[in-house]
Amino acid sequence: MEEIDSTNDHASRILNEDDTIVDGTVIWALHQTKGRGQFDAKWLTNKAENLTMSIILKPRQLHIKKQFYLSIISSLSLVALLKKHGIAAMIKWPNDIYVGKNKIAGILIQNSISGHDIQSSIVGIGLNVNQHTFHPSVPNPTSISSESNKSHELAILLKQLFLTFESYYTMLNKGDLNSLKSEYLGFLYQKNKVATYQKTDGTTFNGKIQSVDDSGLLQIEVEDSSIQSFSLKEIRFL
Repeated sequence: MEEIDSTNDHASRILNEDDTIVDGTVIWALHQTKGRGQFDAKWLTNKAENLTMSIILKPRQLHIKKQFYLSIISSLSLVALLKKHGIAAMIKWPNDIYVGKNKIAGILIQNSISGHDIQSSIVGIGLNVNQHTFHPSVPNPTSISSESNKSHELAILLKQLFLTFESYYTMLNKGDLNSLKSEYLGFLYQKNKVATYQKTDGTTFNGKIQSVDDSGLLQIEVEDSSIQSFSLKEIRFL
């Protein structure tokens, strides 16, 4: 479609109106007027220059304690797509995609829970493709075009991304969680490197990212060599 408020919001409306919607349904818009990122941050992009989409999923008996694997397969799909186009990307926990120190894509996942399982999930993906100038509020952006020095057809990238996503989603539904997590950790930004982080109380510390547990908590080795776990709201990269 040409323009929409948010592909995630549209996907949510579709699910509310028809709970028989097919697993893997894709919502794609050339422009979002109210695109969103983590913590209700705005996702600002130029019209028809980037890939803004949502995928409606109905995972097979995915326990809520394993919901982070949806972030894993989404992140890996983007990394694989970028590699196909000669761009080496990393995953900044939990699911921002970086090239060097610049952000090229973001993911917003919204889950509907039934009992202990995820009934449905909306995976929103924003990938910077052909845009070169960004809103001043976007601190460190880059795009596929900026990295490859050529423009790309959005429809082709959409198809490539979905096929890659489908492959990882199949692994998830088959329960191949160890392979997915191992691959995710292999692309984790700043893993095993000393870096500075900030806690919610404003204090900073140096540490090395070691892993991410199955629930999605970031595990960092701090200065006394102990391992501490953090949720997304408890820590900030500096």
